This record gives sequence, structure tokens and C-alpha cells, in this order.
Amino acid sequence: RKRAEEEAAKRQGENEEKIKLAEERKQQVIDGRVENISTQMNEKSKRAADTRRQEEERTKEKGDHINAKIRLAEERRENIIREQQELLQAKSTQKERVVIDKQ
Repeated sequence: RKRAEEEAAKRQGENEEKIKLAEERKQQVIDGRVENISTQMNEKSKRAADTRRQEEERTKEKGDHINAKIRLAEERRENIIREQQELLQAKSTQKERVVIDKQ
């Protein structure tokens, strides 16, 4: 009977050890899943930040391109105005010469 009790106690200890090991493995699996989820979230966050940065760069480039077009248009406008003024001045000078020549 004593031997049976010792055997039962030994089996109970073994079973408790197996249960403990199984719980540790289960916790490791859970920890692994949590770490995997955390890693995935970090990667998604990084991709989102990269995408946002790229969009900001594209927006800035588009803005720079538009500003350059505006500057060119303003320069063309100023050149046209200057040319018209020069042409008007030249015509005015020509008229003055004609008037002087007639006198």
C-alpha cells in the first residue's frame, strides 16, 4: 500500500510537471503570437509612415513644378509687356521724326 501511494505521488508529480510544461509551451505560443502581431503592427506603421513621406515629397515636387510654371508665365508676361512698351516707344519716336521731318 505504501508503495502504491508512493507510485501515485510520483505519477501526480510527473503529471503536475507535464501540466506545468504544457502551460509554459502554451504561454510561449501566446507570447510568440503577441510578438508576431506587434511586429506586424510595427511594419504596417512603418509602411504607412513611408507612404505618407512619399506622398508629401510628391506633393512638394508638384508644388515646386507648379511654382516654376508660374514663374515662367510671369517672366513671359513681363517680356511681352516690355516688348510692347519698346514697340510703342519706337512708334512714338518714329512719329516724332516724321513730325520733325515735315517741319
